[in-house]
Amino acid sequence: MHNILGSPWAAMALVVGALLGSGPALADTDYPDKAIRWIVPLPPGGGVDFSTRVVANELSKRLGQPIVIENRPGASGTIGVQAVVRSAPDGYTLLTGNPDMLISGPLMLGTENFDAQKDLSPIGLMARVPFFLVVNPGKLPVSSLAELVEYAKKNPDRLSYASFGAGTINHLLMELLKQHFDMDILHVPYKGAAPAVQGLMGGEVDLMFVGFGQVRSNMGGDRMRPLAVSTHDRHPLLPDLPALRELGITGFDMADSLGVLVPAGTPPAIVQRLNQELKAVVESPEVAKAYGDVGTIPVSSTPAEFAAVLQESADAWAEIVTELKQEEQR
Repeated sequence: MHNILGSPWAAMALVVGALLGSGPALADTDYPDKAIRWIVPLPPGGGVDFSTRVVANELSKRLGQPIVIENRPGASGTIGVQAVVRSAPDGYTLLTGNPDMLISGPLMLGTENFDAQKDLSPIGLMARVPFFLVVNPGKLPVSSLAELVEYAKKNPDRLSYASFGAGTINHLLMELLKQHFDMDILHVPYKGAAPAVQGLMGGEVDLMFVGFGQVRSNMGGDRMRPLAVSTHDRHPLLPDLPALRELGITGFDMADSLGVLVPAGTPPAIVQRLNQELKAVVESPEVAKAYGDVGTIPVSSTPAEFAAVLQESADAWAEIVTELKQEEQR
C-alpha cells in the first residue's frame, strides 16, 4: 500500500487511528440524537446511489435514527461534495465519496471551491465497484475488444463514448484504453450513470464503461453488449468475459472505491462511532447479499486505510488528468 505519511490525508488519518485505539471511553457520546443527512453527489438510479442506500438502510438501524439520502448531482460530483464541506462538522451530514469526486473530477474541472484532503475526513470504505466495457450493438457491430480496436482504427472520428462526467472513473478508464490502443473516440460527458446509460442505449453514443448492475439489466438484443471487465481477474458473475489484463493491458486493475466521509473537524468520538458501525454494516450478510446481487464487492476499512486508497488514486490518475487538461488547452 502507498505510504501516506507525507500526504495531506495522513495527519488526520493517523490522529483518528490513534483515537480509535484508545478505548471505549472515547465513544461515550449521545450521538446521534436526530436524523442524519447523507449526500450522494450523483443522480438516483446509478451504482453509487444504490450502494449508498443499501448501507444507509442498515446503518440507520444500528444508529437508531433515520438517514435521509439527498442526491446532489452536477459537475462530476463536486456540487454534492461542496455541500458537505460547507456543513457543520457534527456528524449529521455524511458524504458518499470516491476518488473521482474528490480528486480527479476537481482536477479536470479546475474546481477551487474545496480541497478534499483538507476539508473532509474519511470514515471508511464501503464498496469496490468493477467496471465493464460495453457497446451498443445496434450502432457498433463488434463482439470483442480486438474488433472494437480494428473498427475504431478503420473509422476514425466516428465513435463516441459516454462518461458519468469529466474526471469520473469511467472517463479516465476509457482515456487509458484509447491511449493504449491509439484510438480516436469522442468523449461525451453526462450528469451521472443513469443518463449516461440511457444515452448509450438510445444510440447517442457507441460505448462506455459501466457497473455490473447496468450490464445485468440491459444485456441482450440491441441494448448493451459487454466486451471486458476492468479488474485484474474475471468477474465471478460473468466468468466468460475476459479481463482487460488478458487482452494485453498489463497492470490494468481498476475499480471504483466508494467510502464515507464527513466535514473536517468532526469530533473524533463521532468518527469512531461511525467507523465502528459502518464496518459492522459493510461486513453484514444483508449488505453482502444486496451487493452480491449487483456485482459490487463490500469492503470495510479504517479511516487511515481509506485515506491511503484516496492517496493511491491521486497518484495513479495525476498523469492522465494532466495530459487530458493539456489536450483541452491545445
